[in-house]
Amino acid sequence: MNTPECMRSAVLMLTLAGLFPLGGCAWLNSVVSDSEPSPAAPGESVAARTSLLPLLSPEGERRLMEAKSLWVEDDCQNPEYAALLLDTVLDEAPHHVDALIWRGKALTAQGYLEDAFDDLTEAVQLLSGMDSSRSGELRARAYAGRAYAALRMAQTQGAERDLASALEADPAEPSQYLYRSALAFLRGNDAEGCAELARACEYGMCGAQERAKAEGLCR
Repeated sequence: MNTPECMRSAVLMLTLAGLFPLGGCAWLNSVVSDSEPSPAAPGESVAARTSLLPLLSPEGERRLMEAKSLWVEDDCQNPEYAALLLDTVLDEAPHHVDALIWRGKALTAQGYLEDAFDDLTEAVQLLSGMDSSRSGELRARAYAGRAYAALRMAQTQGAERDLASALEADPAEPSQYLYRSALAFLRGNDAEGCAELARACEYGMCGAQERAKAEGLCR
């Protein structure tokens, strides 16, 4: 590899690390199965789907809101604390889809990728078959979050499938474009990666694009 290409690769890796923080854990080198997890048992699934966002106690609602407030765009400022808050919410309402999604994102940020994948998969399964604007938004966020966990596990095909599902569920979910850009950059398609960052910015997440421009990866 020539020197300019080495420099380009170094900039790319630094930018990816900045765009998608690893929460203190290195990128996993092991490749896991791309197969879809088995669906939940029918009885459990039906019971869980009776209310995707069950009413919480005032304290449970406060903790959920506090956990979500710890994110700046798609970067959690304190994932350990966020996960602890969400643990208490899910102790109260084990099938609360929004809490499952955000805990999955917090666990991903800490590097607990299998646990994160499980939370996000449960959210995807609970949302299966639901047809409303709110379920579409939640489904897109769950698929996008699981795609990032899959990317962190070097499971690119699974990530690509989940990103396609996220786009179908809700094209306005900005985080999916961040992860689509990561996938494009990893495949050496910088132009596509920069275009995906621009789309994320169109939907309100501009920090990653600004960092990519500062690093000279995008114009």
